[in-house]
Amino acid sequence: MKKGPLLAALFFFLAVPSAIIAYKLLALGYTLDHVVPWKGYAVTLEMSFDGHGDSVDISTFLPLAEKRQHYWEETVDGGPAGHKVAQDSNGNRVLNLSTSDTKGSHRAVVAFKTLGERTRFDLDAGLPLETAVSEEAARSLDPTPMIQSRDSEIVALARRLAPDRSKALPLLKAVFSYASDSIAYRSFSGSTDALTTLRLGEASCNGKSRLLAALLRASGVPCRLVGGLILEKGAKRTTHQWAEAYVSGFWVPFCPTNRHFAEVPDNYLALYHGDEILFRHSPNINFKYLFKTSPILVGKEEIGLGREQLGSIMGIWEVFNRVGLSLAVLKVLLLVPVGGFITVIFRNIIGLEPFGTFLPTLIASAAQETGLVWGILSFFLVIGVCAVARAVFESFKITRTPKLAIIMIFVVGTMLALTYLGLTFNLHNLVFVSLFPVVVLTMTVERFSRTVVEDGMPAALLRSVVTGFAILSCYAIISLKSLSLVLMTFPEALLFLVALNLWVGRWAGVRVTEYWRFRHLLLHTPSASPGFPKEPS
Repeated sequence: MKKGPLLAALFFFLAVPSAIIAYKLLALGYTLDHVVPWKGYAVTLEMSFDGHGDSVDISTFLPLAEKRQHYWEETVDGGPAGHKVAQDSNGNRVLNLSTSDTKGSHRAVVAFKTLGERTRFDLDAGLPLETAVSEEAARSLDPTPMIQSRDSEIVALARRLAPDRSKALPLLKAVFSYASDSIAYRSFSGSTDALTTLRLGEASCNGKSRLLAALLRASGVPCRLVGGLILEKGAKRTTHQWAEAYVSGFWVPFCPTNRHFAEVPDNYLALYHGDEILFRHSPNINFKYLFKTSPILVGKEEIGLGREQLGSIMGIWEVFNRVGLSLAVLKVLLLVPVGGFITVIFRNIIGLEPFGTFLPTLIASAAQETGLVWGILSFFLVIGVCAVARAVFESFKITRTPKLAIIMIFVVGTMLALTYLGLTFNLHNLVFVSLFPVVVLTMTVERFSRTVVEDGMPAALLRSVVTGFAILSCYAIISLKSLSLVLMTFPEALLFLVALNLWVGRWAGVRVTEYWRFRHLLLHTPSASPGFPKEPS
């Protein structure tokens, strides 16, 4: 093919998507901020307990439904216990697990994804201190056994810290500074009340927050406690408490432990309001718990935001929504061509040939649910088991179509067995092996077996390893949250892949593997043969 038509095609498939994207940005008012993912967290709460033949009751709190924090994909696996979610008088979501005649060791798991927003209040210096508050806020003025706001020591300290109570900001700063700076932080295993914190001069987060609440209540400012987690990667049992003061109609956050004045970071997850205990449970059940947290990247579409910006000028999102197809299906369709191009790079530029063109990206897409390790291990296990089955049935000398049908049955059977093992041994990621593409795996088994016959077992194993690396590469690329968000917003960008495939399809250079194969010729200049005379100088 001449270069003229090729250059024209390249120009067309670069210019058209560029023009559409420019039209969206300049004429339709699209912005790029919604295609940049946010940092969220996947949280798992694991609770274990032992039953001795009696009834067992456990209660804890689920994430609060607040404007500054979102949660989704919340699941509760109570094991043998039934569960229900109720709302208490403070608006908290209470999870209750209960079972009767419980014997032996049991486990309950709560899992959810969450995204928080950093919230900061800029308090005006002239803001007056309110004397009339709502009935809800007024309840946060009363003393409690742990927040002794009417104790003489606390009242005297509050008056000394803020003698002028006409302005809110100076009072808040003075009380916050005392609870934050004058009370040393000490990690206590139990709870510390406000008065004990004042007398000891040290406390953990709950003691510092209770003292802050007591001083503010003594000064006429409603203040409540907030309990939850500081979200960080890893596993921990440590929870956190901070406070919220009612100022000018808003609950303003204060964390004296980490010195957050009138603000709360995006990794603070609120689980309950009030001076509560995170876990209540039956006695003598050897109750244990552990929070496991891992960072994730979150797009607006996952929490129901930004839907108006997800469609193209052809209304691709509206079309999918109208027929009831999920956004996950749209993501897979848009990312399959990207994975196909990665396979093209493996073959045309690197010089390695995996099984199939779209197998790596389809397996990588399914591995988004199973996890990369379980995905690749399951892939090789299915190929190995079914290749052995194929070799057995090869001896019956049947034609290719019935043979493929038999292989497909073994593929499905192996995947169902893996799913059953995942359910039996509580390996949740392994359950999603059932998402693997059955037909593609069937054809891969056939190709693997054919390679064994034609080129030998080493060649088939090498090609399988190459396929594994291709799956790994596809997984790394399609896991990029920004890529899926860009393609959902600008699906016309797939036309860029047409141009790239045209360019790679005409690749005439040396492949990467050929650099190694012919390294002696490429890196060393051959010397003159000894049998020929040298040319005269």
